[in-house]
Amino acid sequence: ADLVPTQFGASNITQEEGTNVNIQVTPAGASWSSSVTITPSGSGLVYDGYSLIQGTLADVGSDTTYTINVTRANSYGSSVGSMTVTATDVAPVQTNDTPCA
Repeated sequence: ADLVPTQFGASNITQEEGTNVNIQVTPAGASWSSSVTITPSGSGLVYDGYSLIQGTLADVGSDTTYTINVTRANSYGSSVGSMTVTATDVAPVQTNDTPCA
């Protein structure tokens, strides 16, 4: 049990829709493999298959929270850790422009 990979742990984040996100899930030189699931779909984020979750948060109609589960595994077992990313809706700027006649 001492040789099972350490559980992924990261702080939850909140960012505006359209923000670029980079989250490292596997440190350089790690002796385990990682797999990632992001739910619900449509976040705009992808796992590069090795160490990073990257992308641009999708436009959302209301604040939307995505759960990221990271499974780390080696020949001794696996561990699962998670975090959330919340994409906040940015209301369009209201203007009082009057059309020219």
